[in-house]
Amino acid sequence: MFHLIYVLAKKQYLSFLFVISFCLSIYISPVQAQSAVERVIIISVDSMNNDFIFNENENPDFSITPNIGSLVKNGASFTMAEAVMPTKTQVNHVTIVSGSYADNIGIVGNYVFDPSKNSKAYMGNIDFPWKNPSLIKADTIFKAMEREDSDYTSLIVAGKNYVGRPIWADYQSCPAYTSDNAEKLGVMKFPEIMLWDSPDEWVMDNALLLLDEVDPDITLINLPFLDPVQHSFGHGSMESWAALAWADYQIGRLLQYLIESGKLESTLLVVTADHGQTNTWERVNLQKILRSEGLDANVISDGAFASVFLTNEADLDEAVDLLSGLEYIDGIWYGDGFDDIHIRTPYTGDIAVSMAPPYEAFSRIRPPFMGIHGGLQQRFVPLIFFGPNVERGLLLEKASLTDIVPTICEITGYPLPLDSQGNVLPVIDRTQGEAPPITPKFVEYPRYTLAYIPVIFLFLSVLTLIPALVLQKNYGYFMVEISPGNLSNIIPSLLMNTGVIFAIAASFYSYIVNLYAVPGIQPDSFLTAMDFGILGSFLISISLSLIILWYAPLALRFGVQKISRRPLSIKTIPFATVFLFISQIIFTTFNLLVRIPFSIAFHVFMTFFFGGLGLSYVYRIYMVNKYVERRKRIALIATIASGVLVAVIWFYVMMFLLFPSYLYEMGITGII
Repeated sequence: MFHLIYVLAKKQYLSFLFVISFCLSIYISPVQAQSAVERVIIISVDSMNNDFIFNENENPDFSITPNIGSLVKNGASFTMAEAVMPTKTQVNHVTIVSGSYADNIGIVGNYVFDPSKNSKAYMGNIDFPWKNPSLIKADTIFKAMEREDSDYTSLIVAGKNYVGRPIWADYQSCPAYTSDNAEKLGVMKFPEIMLWDSPDEWVMDNALLLLDEVDPDITLINLPFLDPVQHSFGHGSMESWAALAWADYQIGRLLQYLIESGKLESTLLVVTADHGQTNTWERVNLQKILRSEGLDANVISDGAFASVFLTNEADLDEAVDLLSGLEYIDGIWYGDGFDDIHIRTPYTGDIAVSMAPPYEAFSRIRPPFMGIHGGLQQRFVPLIFFGPNVERGLLLEKASLTDIVPTICEITGYPLPLDSQGNVLPVIDRTQGEAPPITPKFVEYPRYTLAYIPVIFLFLSVLTLIPALVLQKNYGYFMVEISPGNLSNIIPSLLMNTGVIFAIAASFYSYIVNLYAVPGIQPDSFLTAMDFGILGSFLISISLSLIILWYAPLALRFGVQKISRRPLSIKTIPFATVFLFISQIIFTTFNLLVRIPFSIAFHVFMTFFFGGLGLSYVYRIYMVNKYVERRKRIALIATIASGVLVAVIWFYVMMFLLFPSYLYEMGITGII
């Protein structure tokens, strides 16, 4: 009897253990699946429209983007994910890491208008959130993870200041800012010259370095260069496809690193974009239209989105009626309507509008572009999840960028940011314990072709040097006398100075085309975009600088000579500036033939320029010491002092015009 009871009890005990074990297995298995994700990497390809990736006509079987295509085929994708309004870089990158709309983020653009400043100057009311991160109010997944466990590590590597500066992370890198801990690990500085964003290659170089050194729990990588390419050449241009292919190449480099380091199986990858772009060829000055009807307003506009700040709130209904009747406005919001698209912020203004393609709102801050974004028509982007716990081969349509963080947190168990406004997407498959194996593919395009604009300037500089040397018959003398009877002696000086202008232009532009070389894009193409605007502004700036540094003193001395009716003696210019001239010629030739790495390009450029300038003044000191007999000491001191002054002036000309981010980083100026 007791034996029978014992057997039954034993069977019940075993059954009980089986039930408990089964329940525990159900409960524990998701936790085990969650722990399979050891890191999350979010990749944002700036301005990547959804029709770039999901386009059977232009990109059949992902032939132009094979690495993104591999993630699509082996992951879960959304073909029409929506960016939040306004479709601007800064807003949507905060959305990507917070799950918040603009109303939680606190801003409505890359720059915002603050009427409370009451500045009479228009720019005096403009704030730049990347320089003032406190304007951004949204909580992020980086901060949430830091609060839960300080051992979590986060990383941002961005090619845009809008992304890499204002979003806090343990390690940060962008053109104008690098956190101390990232800099100590060897992050390369980029000499941002405020023409375009830094190249994707530079971004991925730094990302791979920090991923290897730190292996952060969560990373945001911003590949920016598709954005300026489309701004300059338009959406769907050959240049835009080349830039997209180069971004895909960088993603391939990341995949290769993850495979070789054995990290791919435990990495959750998310690939998306902050917004798309559409083409434009019509600019509309909304402020002028409003004021023509007697409605006083300030309009802050950027691309296809504009905020209207009325001087008199009583004009609201009249302004709304006027703007609503314009055929080129496809969205208008005011009052409670701001809540419909979540854009109620202190900087939204009284009215917000979206411009229909091909129109854009006139802006006093930036030049016109061929491609724009900001409005309703640039919302749709691809969204791809790949890795452990992600369903494979899933292709869906609708999603929002606000859904990225909630989905990541559901997959990984990471803490959700406060006030996150998104939803968990149906991409989770707990049976997939690790990421599927994939093979990165590298589509090769022509890496570099000779740039013709620097060659033209190089030719012009040599063309002015030869007659300068031929005409300067007394080049062996320290001084040349000029009188009304022999004014021709000044011609070599004028030719030489003109030649130096051309040589500096050749040097600078060879530097740019080297720095921004993108395979498949003619290196000169950016210089000729936007009607030579960049080219013209640089030449005007350099010419004015040279007039101040060289021509103005000469003209002053000529005036004194005219008044006193005495002969004027000037220094023989060709040999006094020939070292600067030669240094620029050498640098240009070298830079056109050899691609100087990002890490040393800035230093090489500045070394050649100031080295040539320094040698020119060393030669002047030698000539003074050799030929001056009376008051030699005074002449030497004056020559040295003028050399130092000219070098300082040139340094600030270079930094303010070409490399303002370095000044910003050093704290010298905050106005650029």
